Amino acid sequence: MDYDIQKKIERLKKIDEGNRARSKKYLDKIKSQGKRQVSIILDDATIDELTLRRDQSIEAGQPVTFGDIIKAALQKPKPIFDIIPNVKKNIKPNIIKNVNIDVKETVIKTDDIPDCHKKELTQDERDGILLNVSKLYPGRKHSQTRANVLNDKGIPVKDKKGGWVRGQWDAKKAGDNIRLAKKRLKKK
Repeated sequence: MDYDIQKKIERLKKIDEGNRARSKKYLDKIKSQGKRQVSIILDDATIDELTLRRDQSIEAGQPVTFGDIIKAALQKPKPIFDIIPNVKKNIKPNIIKNVNIDVKETVIKTDDIPDCHKKELTQDERDGILLNVSKLYPGRKHSQTRANVLNDKGIPVKDKKGGWVRGQWDAKKAGDNIRLAKKRLKKK
């Protein structure tokens, strides 16, 4: 029995040495291209965005790595305020009026969703509204926004008995019902 264990240990050592050699060869190749390996910590939304862009590039037939995506993002022109320190002190007020600055705002678009406070909806109508809300607010970060929109527009919620009542949507109910609506749509 000791012989078998010794044999397994030797085999694992060879595999480990092979992995180290392969890893070193890869890092040497990267260094010869003028690149370095770094380790970073990112939040879920950033990882989702990186993965989405990588997957889109693969589908387009021009695959790129996470490093290529980050490099492209960093090479975009920086706003003048980031390049020159204390630039705000040196710019006259009339020049500031002509600078275009992109500002991200959380704007809830509900024009495409009908007001259903006093309407009886069929299953297909509810599914259509749920799918529309899903398209307007995709991803995990908008789960509560979807629930708020459904509440504001008076879309009925399923109760525990399976009937539709005027109730409160939450993020989980909205996500589950959107998933089920997509499932029903596929069956048709």
